Amino acid sequence: MSECGGRGGGSSSSEDAEDEGGGGGGPAGSDCLSSSPTLATASSAGRLRRGLRGAFLMARQRPELLCGAVALGCALLLALKFTCSRAKDVIIPAKPPVSFFSLRSPVLDLFQGQLDYAEYVRRDSEVVLLFFYAPWCGQSIAARAEIEQAASRLSDQVLFVAINCWWNQGKCRKQKHFFYFPVIYLYHRSFGPIEYKGPMSAVYIEKFVRRVMKPLLYIPSQSELLDFLSNYEPGVLGYFEFSGSPQPPGYLTFFTSALHSLKKESFIQNFSVLYSPLKRHLIGSGSAQFPSQHLITEVTTDTFWEVVLQKQDVLLLYYAPWCGFCPSLNHIFIQLARNLPMDTFTVARIDVSQNDLPWEFMVDRLPTVLFFPCNRKDLSVKYPEDVPITLPNLLRFILHHSDPASSPQNVANSPTKECLQSEAVLQRGHISHLEREIQKLRAEISSLQRAQVQVESQLSSARRDEHRLRQQQRALEEQHSLLHAHSEQLQALYEQKTRELQELARKLQELADASENLLTENTWLKILVATMERKLEGRDGAESLAAQREVHPKQPEPSATPQLPGSSPPPANVSATLVSERNKENRTD
Repeated sequence: MSECGGRGGGSSSSEDAEDEGGGGGGPAGSDCLSSSPTLATASSAGRLRRGLRGAFLMARQRPELLCGAVALGCALLLALKFTCSRAKDVIIPAKPPVSFFSLRSPVLDLFQGQLDYAEYVRRDSEVVLLFFYAPWCGQSIAARAEIEQAASRLSDQVLFVAINCWWNQGKCRKQKHFFYFPVIYLYHRSFGPIEYKGPMSAVYIEKFVRRVMKPLLYIPSQSELLDFLSNYEPGVLGYFEFSGSPQPPGYLTFFTSALHSLKKESFIQNFSVLYSPLKRHLIGSGSAQFPSQHLITEVTTDTFWEVVLQKQDVLLLYYAPWCGFCPSLNHIFIQLARNLPMDTFTVARIDVSQNDLPWEFMVDRLPTVLFFPCNRKDLSVKYPEDVPITLPNLLRFILHHSDPASSPQNVANSPTKECLQSEAVLQRGHISHLEREIQKLRAEISSLQRAQVQVESQLSSARRDEHRLRQQQRALEEQHSLLHAHSEQLQALYEQKTRELQELARKLQELADASENLLTENTWLKILVATMERKLEGRDGAESLAAQREVHPKQPEPSATPQLPGSSPPPANVSATLVSERNKENRTD
């Protein structure tokens, strides 16, 4: 131990001696290492110091190596930074959008978000429906078939345009900022947009579009006026005289006001009474104050127990202001409340966004209809979700579930005699109302059948007229083609005759020029012939005179035709020839 300790003490006197002793005294001090593990750590630290010392000495001896190492490290850092910066710039381009509607669809699909083109086509149409969608949106995909169904019925009157408002390179995404999809806007000429907030169903969309197309209800008779006053609460009437002008003074203002009412229409309204918006009423707060005269009872948190759970049969509608389908049920529940006796039946509704209820009376979707039968409130029934909410369906639902035999009874909770009597009265009232409704429906069906027959006859006559017009059109097209071909033939013949006449005129002009030259030459020939005749006549006269003088030298000269000096009369045969030629020329002239 003293020898291992001496070696250790001697090595601490100098760093060089420690290095030498540590390296050379290893075999001799193996027993010391096995007994003291701290020496291994000291040896590794010594090797590190030796390496650093050697690098430092080498750098002092050769400084260019140190500069090269520093430059190499800087180059490595720059290359690493450049590589990382290029890696950040790698962006996968988005896939181009594809058509959302089929090519055979009556909907004009602007799947690249061409909002400017949509505005262009909107100016040329009277009524336009703009369907803003996102391709990934499940509600947009579900509403696609409903939009196509409505467009197939109204495409001849309304232009349906679908716009992809999610494509980041489209103008719709850059100019429109929607928080939900789909969004439906309607435009009536220059008025709009009118946003549709109802259910995404083809029936309701078509109904709303027809309301935008015809926002006014024309009432030509007093009976229709009474029907309007009994079916619409409240209503606005305007009287206009259309005899002198199709647009009397004030009519356009009234028409625009009707469109404004569609644009600003609240989707939750009690059409039986006017009241202010509800305030939130929690359990324990004061009850809300509502008018007492109305068809539909408004239920709050404080009045729920009294109205729904204590009174007679109650049909309760759950709604909220943000529910788009709820306003379409207002007229149905108003008609239901009119048809049912108010002393034995209550039609009520509750705004679940403004009133809290116990959890067992809450619903998970809107709108929801619950029926609470008399003295059997624990047997409340939910209206089926897969059945359309219509007046006949509601009456069947109420009649079925208000009958005690249709539900299991408990001996302890058996209905009382008073409740049974009220239910019997209710059923008799239901039956009487149903009979009246059936009579009305039969009358309407008969009138609709007559109208259908008239429409079918008009359609058949229109089809016959169309078929006749198409035949006439084909005949006219054939005649037009024949006339066009004949016109082309006549044009070609005209051009040919024109060329022939031009050629003939040219030849006649040449003949005229040649005739004029011949006349000139003929005149000169006549002059020459006359000159020659005079010369010949003078010469013949001189010769005959000389002969007479030789025969009768002493006779006086007979009187004869005067001759030119130095000329002789022509012979007889020459004179005859000249006379005959002159006669021919005269005949020719």
